[in-house]
Amino acid sequence: MRFSIVTPSYNLDKWLPATIESVITQKGDFEIEYIIVDGGSNDSSLGIAQKYAKDIEIGAFPISCRKVAMTCIVEKDTGMYGAINRGFESATGDVYAWINADDVYKPGAFAAITASLKAFPNIEWIKGITATIEEDGRETRKGACKIYRQDWLRAGIYGQEAYFVEQDSVFWKKELWQKAGPMPQDMRSAADYWLWIKMAEHAPLWSLNVPISSFRKR
Repeated sequence: MRFSIVTPSYNLDKWLPATIESVITQKGDFEIEYIIVDGGSNDSSLGIAQKYAKDIEIGAFPISCRKVAMTCIVEKDTGMYGAINRGFESATGDVYAWINADDVYKPGAFAAITASLKAFPNIEWIKGITATIEEDGRETRKGACKIYRQDWLRAGIYGQEAYFVEQDSVFWKKELWQKAGPMPQDMRSAADYWLWIKMAEHAPLWSLNVPISSFRKR
């Protein structure tokens, strides 16, 4: 299995290294294609990403899965969702997700997703548990496993009249993205909810009772 993970990045050099390492240190029997799309940062974000990419290329960063390939793209003036779309345009993996440049994956996250999708190949998208951390990384909420009704997802009820679908712990198969995406890049926020509505037109969202990611509250 090959994961294609996209991170949209813009002037978040304070937290970007933790995000990057939470992706490239995942352990298990899978490959990772990691694509960072920088929106023209004027801090050290792009340089940080490029150094990690170079270290991986020359074997200077230890890898604990079958393979990690990391690419840095500069995509100015497209906004967050345009950057994410651009990342997935070049993706070649079987399973897609994006993680923002201040959030992190939990150790073992990709292994848990891999095991679930291999055990239940009919699953097209799946969501684990999202914890909450503060700016300094302290965990303040462990999160919970939530169940999502397909008809409520299609109607856009979650996030408005019911609990959220936390984006950072959602993974989906490439084929589902091809049916539902890309996202409208002119939206300033909540394009992920547009995507959930579109995905729910094709498949139910399955829930995984495993900690997958942490959302940084700031």
